[in-house]
Amino acid sequence: MRDGRILAAAEEERFTRKKLDNSFPEEAIAFCLEKGEIDVQDLTAVALGWDPRAHRLNKTLYLLRNLPLSIFLVARSGRRQWRIFRMASHFVEQTRYRGPIHPIRHHLTHAASAFSPSPFEEAAILTVDGVGEWETLWMGSGRGLSIKETTSVGWPHTLGGLYAAVTQHLGFEMFADEYKVMGLAAYGRPVYLGRFREMIVLTEGGFRIDPSYFAYFVGWRIRAMGLMICSRKFDRELGPPRAAGDPVEERHADLAASLQARTEEVLIHFAREAVRRSGLLNLCLAGGVMLNSVVVGKIMESGIADSIFVPPCAGDAGASLGAALYVSHVMLGLKRAEAFQDARLGPEWGRGGYTEGRREGFPSMDAGR
Repeated sequence: MRDGRILAAAEEERFTRKKLDNSFPEEAIAFCLEKGEIDVQDLTAVALGWDPRAHRLNKTLYLLRNLPLSIFLVARSGRRQWRIFRMASHFVEQTRYRGPIHPIRHHLTHAASAFSPSPFEEAAILTVDGVGEWETLWMGSGRGLSIKETTSVGWPHTLGGLYAAVTQHLGFEMFADEYKVMGLAAYGRPVYLGRFREMIVLTEGGFRIDPSYFAYFVGWRIRAMGLMICSRKFDRELGPPRAAGDPVEERHADLAASLQARTEEVLIHFAREAVRRSGLLNLCLAGGVMLNSVVVGKIMESGIADSIFVPPCAGDAGASLGAALYVSHVMLGLKRAEAFQDARLGPEWGRGGYTEGRREGFPSMDAGR
């Protein structure tokens, strides 16, 4: 970003051609620097879309109250913290950057990714995902350069985590194939909606997940520790899990339809709450759950808000951009230069392919390679 204006944004997977690539984004950073015509040493600040230091007390209390299963969450959180700090250290080592690095709370980055480039001077904000450092749902408002929290819901009550768990139960890859479940829902009937209303219960100012339907495992059913998956009770009451590659049956479509219907109910409720609590009639939405375009369409049709804005990078792909926006506008006070009119911020493609060619690392780090 320069002077509050977005110049470039890119995902590493666009260069490496590895879907969901979580390696150090060397080529994406190199592209952004080149497109911005700037050297690493000229940067005013660098921002990260996570703050590993956040919510240490909540994590400690959760660990003590829920031993031994809570170890899985803490282990996963610890790995994430280590990766984030290693990425920051690697960036400094390879580029010799000496400026400030700002870790920003994950849901604040989602909020900034939606509000800061929106056309609104003020708006209610709702962000929903699997889990950030602790929050799974965040409500607040944006006014001018300010973003303020109203309330939030924390782990283990996670709508995104539940959707991912059912995605896996239906034989798809969690945190990757949720869109397939959204599409499958159109072919089913919400015959299990009552069960999902038992699983996801609205409370005063939030919601809770019935833990008896979900569990944590280390084993063949998941690739990493500490993820919510469906429990044996879920399997008994809603049917056994579908193995990847098996035929999709009517009950699978009904299960997807029921999950989608409850997700729509819950998110319409919180969209209405975000508008009511803020007293504002514009609404910004972000977080991985807001990639569910059917839900967003239902919120738009509900008439809850006069205008709604959702960034094209509503999920974690937009966390780095949200962090840069938060630092630029909220922390540095730079003017919000323009609304997000164009999502074409990455590498350009012509008839002959990628016009810029592949990068070979940072422009200023060749000596260190």
